[in-house]
Amino acid sequence: MEAVAPPPAPAGVPADAVAGEEALGWLDPLTAAPLPPADSEVGKDDFVVVQWNVLADGLDHDGSWFQRKDMILAEVFRRSPDIICLQEVNHFADHLEPVLRDQGFEGVFAPKANSPALKFGKPMDGCATFINTIKFTLLRHQRFVYSGYTQVFQLCFLRANGSGSRGDAPDLIVCNTHLKSKRHYEPWRVDQITQLLRTLQGLQVEFPQAQFILAGDLNTTPTGRVRGRIASSTKAPMLSSAFATLESSSHANFFTRLKRDGRTNLPMTQVIDHILFSGSGLQVRAILPPPVVQDLFRVLPDAGWPSDHLALAARFRGPWSSANSSEDDPD
Repeated sequence: MEAVAPPPAPAGVPADAVAGEEALGWLDPLTAAPLPPADSEVGKDDFVVVQWNVLADGLDHDGSWFQRKDMILAEVFRRSPDIICLQEVNHFADHLEPVLRDQGFEGVFAPKANSPALKFGKPMDGCATFINTIKFTLLRHQRFVYSGYTQVFQLCFLRANGSGSRGDAPDLIVCNTHLKSKRHYEPWRVDQITQLLRTLQGLQVEFPQAQFILAGDLNTTPTGRVRGRIASSTKAPMLSSAFATLESSSHANFFTRLKRDGRTNLPMTQVIDHILFSGSGLQVRAILPPPVVQDLFRVLPDAGWPSDHLALAARFRGPWSSANSSEDDPD
């Protein structure tokens, strides 16, 4: 697997905070085979999406936020992202946003209507999306609270820099969400995703040329009812998983959450975090699965990994291209 060298630690992040267990390597999205070095490099027309539930301060139950916060940022930067979708963020303004702003990212935050972190005297958590301003311009963003629930989803309307687009029509619409947790709430999650799909359907009518990305902690597996509801939608954008090959095969090391079974105390692995995409020209070029956890009896977070979820990353290319750039147009 070809190693991807981590970038230098940004200001505010200790250089030794990178916490991955092994070198990262991009995989072919169709075969899940390691990409050769030439194909592992991110092209100028490519963009990388990172999806991660970072575990809210207060929900770690051991007060470890100040030990975890630098590791979280280091792992994010290690994936060389252009779009970062995070959940359970409750230190947006006082930590994540200032550091990422200094690195050229514009961030927006969508707090929940209520948060379990409040019970522990911690700030409200929610979803946060960060955009690399070299690659994209954030035209506008919206926060939606699911009707009847406290969970939210967040929409960011983006123009690809150099695409030649004009006005308020986005090239890319990014949706970031965190659905209701706990296994027995699957009917609630189906209702929530139905509300989200209804919104995306309206946006597809309004912006027929736009591409869509949905990233989030859906708290459901690839074969769960939520993903089934997404797959069965005939009106909303037809969303496919960037990790479909890994999801449909017997890759025992592919999971996005490691926890203990409350009844047996045995380790449980789950795939409940997702990066989905749709559009007439959006292509997934490479995938970066979570780091391999060798010891399944670890209790995450720990000194080596800063969340109970593992991070996903996918590299895309849109139908826009630098060839369409107006930069060479005469003034």
